[in-house]
Amino acid sequence: MHRVRRRRPIGDFARMAAGKDTDKESRHQYGAQYDFVFSKAFRDSVQTVLELGVHQGGSLRLWEEYFPNASIVGVDINPDATEYASERSTVVIADQADKDALDEALEDGTFDVIIDDASHVFTKTRASYEILWGRVKNGGWYVIEDLETSGKPRLYGGDPMLGPDTSMSGYLARIANGLMAYDVVRKRRWFPTARVVSGPNITFLQRR
Repeated sequence: MHRVRRRRPIGDFARMAAGKDTDKESRHQYGAQYDFVFSKAFRDSVQTVLELGVHQGGSLRLWEEYFPNASIVGVDINPDATEYASERSTVVIADQADKDALDEALEDGTFDVIIDDASHVFTKTRASYEILWGRVKNGGWYVIEDLETSGKPRLYGGDPMLGPDTSMSGYLARIANGLMAYDVVRKRRWFPTARVVSGPNITFLQRR
């Protein structure tokens, strides 16, 4: 008697990513994480999305489908990335860690979802988070991908020990610790993070 193995159903993210020029599912398998955190009802309600890192434009096409009612803004340091703009996606040129350049490019824009898939360099990733967190709408999410780079100091300036001041994983762990000790932290200052959800190499932070 042969046991029949049931295939796991393909989620929305994985189905939409198929055939697009992005490795978010084919290599990193982020689909299950995105589908877990972002319900279809939430995705349908999203109006504005910002992604750091355009590369070949495949993720912009993915977000157009995954967030069907949203306007997408992509930020990239490469001027050639503007060719991946579309009717629903705008591409602006700026360094992800340059506050003045981001403020000029984004003006007073706020976003339901911000996704960092840019350089993965610790100092730049931290700078982007600190610059852009205030642009996340209440109840919105800030997503950081490729956190495995935190342990690769030669390429990304990370720290194998994952310290809070020397790696993005450690930095995010400190935020999560603050959330878990919320009753203590809130007596000192308002703590704007409502939820932290982490999976393999990716973290989602929800703004209160």
